Amino acid sequence: MLGRQDVAQWGRASEICSAHCKSLEMFCEDHQDVCCSVCVAVNHRQCSSVRHIPEISKGFQEKPEYKRLPDMIADIISKLDCVKRYEQEHRKEVQDAGTKIRDEIRSLRVEINKLLDDIEKTTLNQLEDYEADIVTEVNDNIQKIIPAHESVANFNEMLLSEKSEKSSFILYYQCQREKNVAECLLQEISSKPDKLFSFQSDINDFRKLISERKMFGTFENRRCLGVKLCGLPKGELLIVDVSIQKLKLLDTKYQLVAHENLGPARPYNVCHIADYEVAVVIVNANNDKSEVHLYTVTSRAIRKTRRFPVQHRVIAISHYQGKLYVVSSNNTKSTINLHTMNGDLVTKIYEEPCCLRSIAISNDGNFVYVVRWEAGDLITLDSNGNKISTFCDPQLKSPSGVHASESGHVFVCYYSSNTVLQLDRERKRKLAVVARKVDGVDSPVSLWFSLRTSSLIVGQDRRLLVLKLV
Repeated sequence: MLGRQDVAQWGRASEICSAHCKSLEMFCEDHQDVCCSVCVAVNHRQCSSVRHIPEISKGFQEKPEYKRLPDMIADIISKLDCVKRYEQEHRKEVQDAGTKIRDEIRSLRVEINKLLDDIEKTTLNQLEDYEADIVTEVNDNIQKIIPAHESVANFNEMLLSEKSEKSSFILYYQCQREKNVAECLLQEISSKPDKLFSFQSDINDFRKLISERKMFGTFENRRCLGVKLCGLPKGELLIVDVSIQKLKLLDTKYQLVAHENLGPARPYNVCHIADYEVAVVIVNANNDKSEVHLYTVTSRAIRKTRRFPVQHRVIAISHYQGKLYVVSSNNTKSTINLHTMNGDLVTKIYEEPCCLRSIAISNDGNFVYVVRWEAGDLITLDSNGNKISTFCDPQLKSPSGVHASESGHVFVCYYSSNTVLQLDRERKRKLAVVARKVDGVDSPVSLWFSLRTSSLIVGQDRRLLVLKLV
């Protein structure tokens, strides 16, 4: 195997079949792959078009697809770099969590007597197992990324420096193959949910029960609390991963391209403002007070621009023509307040004792759609907060998200019933059941319809679900 120090030999090595050590002289148009004479005899006997490379590679360096490949490779390298950094940060978070839990365990150990020696050992061993399992998985991801990164980078350098048309032709299809492998790897890693764990100490009455205990507490994988999301102008997605306190930017292939850590405060919801500006609801971990943070998103970065406080705990947020519709709650009531983009309160448009869970504004601003968790229904308000209609399906429980598409469609998801509905334009009856649990719906919490792809993206407790609507 040739490394980066052997760059001078890459061009020559690339013309030799790695499987049979024969010269690569043929190209299978059926499989879009270069091959040697043994490959043709063994693997391509049934193929309809196998051509001689010196013949078809003439003028290949001038073809548009050849000239585009370096940019495509640069994009893949950038994405690999992004995911590698993300996984490295994830590993550090896991290790920091382990360090924090060790400190807690050892501080508890100071308070008890020698009878706890065996319990301490058992607990620490369990911690090591949890941490090691997750770190091993993260390390596996990183180890997969490193050779993929080196491979596509190596081929990219060869492409940029190669003068021979034959070699360029071979390199192009080899590079395409490596690019496809890298894209599959990115998809595989990006689709996996992040894993963290926490330690819940149990100090109440601990001293009375100490002789019966085996550990100081319990370890558990931190369960996801839902993924809230919004779309961006070119089809990208910005998602709020509530459990791990991060903003994630996904490209149109739903691959991670940027992220932002938001802890220790918890991000709770997100809405699109205009162009590449979004608003994110942040809930303080200590006092349950909320802030709205404004972010600008670029193709490779998420940058906070400003923020403003909100008196009560914010549940949901939506935007229309420079105004923010903020749903907040306390122990007795929920309200919908209208704020300016600077955070100034304009007016309260609606209030009731039920828990309001999600809000959406119609494309013309005439209607406000709100789902009520306990009541199990969707209410429609006019722009002044007057109730117009109520939709309720007695068979469906816990509505958790509502979305109004640009074309006027209204979608509602039901957390406990694992169902997504589309309502008619009057919001009074069910137009269609878009998806159920059998279709992959599992504890849905948010929705976004992409007009570009005619797809409904469902944010769930554990993963994104993309539903293609015909």
